[in-house]
Amino acid sequence: AEVRKKALANGTTQQGSVDHPTLSDPKSLFPAAFEFSDELGPIPKGWDARKLSEVATVTKGKSYKSSELQSSTTALVTLKSFNRGGGYRLDGLKEYTGTYKPEQVVESGDLIISYTDVTQAADVIGKPAMVIPDERYGKLVISLDVGVVRPNGPNLKHFLYQLARTKRFEDWMLSHTSGTTVLHLSKNAFPSFECAFPDEELISEFQKIVSPLFERTVQNVKESRALIKLRDTLLPKLISGDLRISEAEQLTEEALT
Repeated sequence: AEVRKKALANGTTQQGSVDHPTLSDPKSLFPAAFEFSDELGPIPKGWDARKLSEVATVTKGKSYKSSELQSSTTALVTLKSFNRGGGYRLDGLKEYTGTYKPEQVVESGDLIISYTDVTQAADVIGKPAMVIPDERYGKLVISLDVGVVRPNGPNLKHFLYQLARTKRFEDWMLSHTSGTTVLHLSKNAFPSFECAFPDEELISEFQKIVSPLFERTVQNVKESRALIKLRDTLLPKLISGDLRISEAEQLTEEALT
């Protein structure tokens, strides 16, 4: 408890070895009144009504052939990389040997949007996810079913991700969807979405709080993969008696440090 008190006094917590900045007075960053916007109606005073085309660009992914899905250190981020309802799936990658453009390469933390859906309830179309790296591959490339959102500002990525998880955004995406068996999202759906944007100070504070949470998620995934690999290596040796439990514990500790 004493450690937590000191951490809070310094603006951080020490859970899971990740610092979580806290605002001394969050209310001071929010306006105390509303003003009328012709585009959106009442919005917080001082905020701006903007279309997403003003703050970010979207690049569609690579069309590929089945013959190009062969063993490779490059992998495609595909429609299967999205959970139903949004979020990133770790098992959706496809190894890929074809060509691609530099702008179709994605990295850890990049925001992606699904442009196609084959679920009956439209659970994936227009949903967001943030790319989690996979150490098995040197490059990750988005497929044609996926678009990568690249913000114009340095602190917008997590803000746009949370915005894309709102009900209003979801409804907008669905209203710009066509198709029956296979759903397709209009290329103008994301750029034409309009919302109220806070000032840079508030977005920056939001980024400081949220980005360590994503970094911890990535670290947890890495540790989980390391443990799985270690389990598959050590378990047969433990069963056969070639390795003692104390030795296995030491190897596990070394793998996670």
